[in-house]
Parts: sequence; structure tokens; C-alpha cells
Amino acid sequence: MNSGADNLLSIGELAERANVSRRTVRYYVQRGLIDPPLGLGRASGYSQKHVDQIQRVLRFQREGLPLRTIEQLPENAEPAPAASVMPPPTVVLRVPLRDGVRLEIDAGSALPPQDVLNQLAAACERVLAQHDAASKSNRNFDDMNRSDKGAAEAAEGGDI
Repeated sequence: MNSGADNLLSIGELAERANVSRRTVRYYVQRGLIDPPLGLGRASGYSQKHVDQIQRVLRFQREGLPLRTIEQLPENAEPAPAASVMPPPTVVLRVPLRDGVRLEIDAGSALPPQDVLNQLAAACERVLAQHDAASKSNRNFDDMNRSDKGAAEAAEGGDI
């Protein structure tokens, strides 16, 4: 499609230049992250501005911003320069609370005293235990309702 004075790109050419899929291009247009194609129907196409818009979205995504946040940003907003981006913190302390659940303190934080860490871990364990008790209570309540319903249905049927 890249012919004539207009220099419009097809969706495939745009996707290739921006290193994304055609589906991503369509999705970004649908969400308003990039402008719709120029023109209508088969004569429509994309310009360098569209390439720049996609690259901007990708830069923000690399910085960890979700698309719903990127949609809200002003058109001229740009991510902070890479030099000012802090590296992810290194975890220095992990307190296992149960399988798949742990409390982590990272290197970017001042390490609290041991008694505070013990209190924090105990508080987390209490919250998890309360959640477990509530979940068990809900399951027992559901089981009682099912057995009550079964007894009522049996009584209606004359089985009792």
C-alpha cells in the first residue's frame, strides 16, 4: 500500500514497523490508544504518527503502566528517562506464613526491628486463620443448607 505521495502504510506494514501484531494495532485503535487509520475502507492507511503512537504505548508498558492508565495520559506525556527509573528492589527477607504465602521485605525499605517483624508475621497469620475459619464456616453452612433442602425434598416426596 505504500505507494503514491500519501505514503500511507497498510496495517501489516504498520505492525511490522512497530514490531506488534495486526491484532494489537486493531486493539489499540479500538481502545483509543492510537488514532484510527486515515481515510476510509480499502483506501485507509497509517502514517508515521501511528508508528510513534504505538512505540509510546510500548514504552509506557515497559515502565509497568497498564493500558487503562495509558489511555488516561495526555497525548504529549512520555515515560521518565531510563536513567531516573529505579531498578526493582531486591528482596532481603522472606517470612513464610504458609504454602504459597510469604511476607517479603525489600532492600529499598529500612528493615524493622525483629520484634516488629514477629508482630507483623503474627498479625498476618491471624488474618489468614480468620479467613480460613470464615471459609470453613461458609462451607459448613452451605453443606447444612444442602442437607436441609434434601430432607425437605424427601419429606415432600413422602420418603420420610
